[in-house]
Amino acid sequence: MSEAMTHRHQMVAALAAMLSQDIEDFLPHLADDEAQLLRRASVFSQEQGNRETEARKQIQLLKAQQAFHGLAEIHPAWILEELEHESPRVIGMILRYLPSRHVRSVLEHLPSEIKSRLPDMVEVFAVRSELLEVIRKRFEARFLPMRCSRSSDSFTYEEFAAFKSEDLETLFFDLGIHEMAIALSSVSSKPLRMLLNRLPLKEAKRLQLRIRELSDVSLSLRHQAQFLIINVANEYVGAKKLFFELGICAFARSLGNNNENVVRMIQQKLKPEYGYILKRAVTEWSDVAQDEMTRERQKIVEERIAALAAAHLIDTSWLERCEESTQSEPKGEVSLHA
Repeated sequence: MSEAMTHRHQMVAALAAMLSQDIEDFLPHLADDEAQLLRRASVFSQEQGNRETEARKQIQLLKAQQAFHGLAEIHPAWILEELEHESPRVIGMILRYLPSRHVRSVLEHLPSEIKSRLPDMVEVFAVRSELLEVIRKRFEARFLPMRCSRSSDSFTYEEFAAFKSEDLETLFFDLGIHEMAIALSSVSSKPLRMLLNRLPLKEAKRLQLRIRELSDVSLSLRHQAQFLIINVANEYVGAKKLFFELGICAFARSLGNNNENVVRMIQQKLKPEYGYILKRAVTEWSDVAQDEMTRERQKIVEERIAALAAAHLIDTSWLERCEESTQSEPKGEVSLHA
């Protein structure tokens, strides 16, 4: 399951504790996944002696973290690149309000000299909220805002702003498997077995199942997929990385034109090395007019999102969004994790 405890779950649990409400009273009204996450979020309040006091502290902390919520959607590596230009004092203030996974990643990669000069907790908490707001706005201005509006009844590519980084990685790996399946769909059984034998067993089984369950694709799309594999696999990088990069490039070909902001938003959610692959792939195909193949690829992307969501490999809320657009059942195997 890819769902994670969010700011919303923690805030609801803290409010319930502050109001002396039993969180178990809420759970019957929620979906099983949501109930499980809310129960996890409420653990902190049950382990403390003074629930109300600790809940108030938690709410204040969550409010402060929410001030930097936009940065929580940025991959830590991009944040690290920008933090390296700041003073240790400013770095300390920004780190205090970032999600814990971002803090761990940044501290792991910061130079020792800078880490030794970071301010202590007392100094950070003494900073006036007005100054913190100025620092937040100045730092966040270096990144594209992750704004996501559902302005239509069907899924739009602007909604990738709301995708978690790990869900994007799962999607790109899956698209890589799918692209390989398209390319190999016309290969006879003996050469296909030879190719599958060169892959790790898990990936080979997944690819074989995808080929069997592949719906009809156009001859033009198959030729394009074959060319893309030749272009990506110019050196051996390992099966998983190959599928991942292949999926990024396949996704780039589904974008069409005039999607600069979508590309930038997705870049910010990926490791820089993969973000640059996406940007390069989009640039290479920027002169290609949006045609029937682009729409065919967009349909594939939506179907794969729906299939992954249905299998709980990404956030399940995307299933309904994609089904509204595709009006079809997701196809293909998704039972194995990428």
